[in-house]
This record gives sequence, C-alpha cells and structure tokens, in this order.
Amino acid sequence: MGYELVDTKELYDRYNMGEVEEYALKNTPFYCLLKIRFYNNDCDMGEQGGLMLSRYSLVGDNYMSMVSENVFCTMYPDMPGISFSLRQGTSMELELPYPITRNEGRTKSDMEEKAPMLEISEFPNRKVLKAG
Repeated sequence: MGYELVDTKELYDRYNMGEVEEYALKNTPFYCLLKIRFYNNDCDMGEQGGLMLSRYSLVGDNYMSMVSENVFCTMYPDMPGISFSLRQGTSMELELPYPITRNEGRTKSDMEEKAPMLEISEFPNRKVLKAG
C-alpha cells in the first residue's frame, strides 16, 4: 500500500474531469491517492457480501477524509460505484481518492513527512494500516 499526493487541478486533468471550479481549488488543494489491493481469499458469498469504500477513512494525527465518490466513479467508470464484491480467490488494485481540504489544515509536506493511515476497523477495536 502506498500513496501519491496530487494537486486537484492535476487530478482533474489526469482523468479528463473538466475544469475545476475556483472554490473547489481553494477548498480542496490536493488529493491523496491511496494505492491499495483488496483480496478475497476464501469468502464464497459472491454478490451477497462485499466492500463499501465509504467505510474506509484516511486518518492522521488531526484529520480524517472519506473517499470522494464522484472522483472515484470518474476514475473507474466501469465500476458499479464505491461498493463492490470480489469473487473468491481474486484481488483488485485500486487508487482511492481522498480529498484533503483546507479544513484539515494539512499540507503536502506534512503528509509526506508523516504518512496517512487507512482506518479499516473502528469497533470494537480501532485498526489502521500505515500507507507507504
């Protein structure tokens, strides 16, 4: 699992998302693209179970970000949305787009210095994976 910090304008250009509105650039100066591989080793439930990407937040010492559904669906137009399942014995590698807004107060250098973490469980015990 790794990550890339990308300016919002660069991300929009990369995925042909059109022009970025000025307020969006001011509010969300960059995105953290978290590179992750999901595995289904032995679950045979097929379409009855799956992953909901909205459950996996990106966290740091004093910020939290959720996957941007609009950006994800633009990056992966063939995906059924931000919820999907994997067949038993398969895996899939994705980049999850997390907007880093001015409200979080994070800069690229902050995030390069201290890698973000992916929260994979909140209850009963909080579990996070360090990116990078």
